[in-house]
Amino acid sequence: MSSSFDSALERAIIAALAYHDVFEYPLRVEEVWRWLYVSDGRAWEAVQRATPADVEQALQRLQVARAVDRAGEWVTLRGRSGIIATRLERHAANLRKWQRAEGVTRLLRIVPFVQFVGVVNTLALDNARPESDIDLFVVAGRGRLWLTRLLVTVVVHLLGLRRHDLHVADRVCLSFFVSEAALGLQPLRLAGVDDDVYLTYWTSQVVPLYERGDAWAAFQQANRWIVDRLPHGLVGTPSPRFGSGMLTPILRAAPELLLTTPLGAVSEWLAKRLQLLVMRDKYWSRRSAGTTEVVVNNEVLKFHERDRRAAYRAAWQQRLQARGLG
Repeated sequence: MSSSFDSALERAIIAALAYHDVFEYPLRVEEVWRWLYVSDGRAWEAVQRATPADVEQALQRLQVARAVDRAGEWVTLRGRSGIIATRLERHAANLRKWQRAEGVTRLLRIVPFVQFVGVVNTLALDNARPESDIDLFVVAGRGRLWLTRLLVTVVVHLLGLRRHDLHVADRVCLSFFVSEAALGLQPLRLAGVDDDVYLTYWTSQVVPLYERGDAWAAFQQANRWIVDRLPHGLVGTPSPRFGSGMLTPILRAAPELLLTTPLGAVSEWLAKRLQLLVMRDKYWSRRSAGTTEVVVNNEVLKFHERDRRAAYRAAWQQRLQARGLG
């Protein structure tokens, strides 16, 4: 990657700022350090060795070179300081969404085979628009993915909080489930590209709300591939906000025990058949396309029929090219 920037660290800074600029999201200095992005493997070691103090010094050079703007704790690309107000406004408006996400997750703890619940997409960055939904990522027990999704969907629907039709704002979107056997998300990268920048950052920015056992640590271990692009992407990740507590295992024990018998296997089969029937018209054409936007199997249920990863990647690359990177 050739450019007018003097160092691998400066290029990694611009790459991180450019990606988050796509989402109108300025970064604090410590966030710049954590999300330094390496496109050239030869630069990885130099970026990995960089400290927050090194990033601060590099930012000072970039500010003198009129490549970035600084406003207090915030850093943006040059001429983009207006997005600081956007981030602050969205932060204030997201409180209700976070309260709802936590409330729903507390109830989902008692659903059999739910191993992990995390907030993803724009709310994970506290950057959701007022009209946005609440995206949850759910990990299910082995061999019970379809049953878990059915039970979770029923619970959220009965609460009147499931996103559907025109009911979007502050509703819960349940479009991404994986089993414990498929925690690694690398196979879901965009086909034909060597840097699915969106999935890489998405994986680094999951906010864990609930874990059973060591599900969060297992997820991070299974996704260490992101470190090839984000050398510090797994540093300082948050801990789950709550675990099972004392009452949850008691409430879940009997139904889970029952569903580990042959009855559970039959229930899993029935749950799969029912959901395949319901989703046939909506997802079948995208599923048969063989892409990673919609994935339907016994280990991954991913329903992003309007997957924007390619568009986000193109917007990121445009910003890099405008600054001599690419």
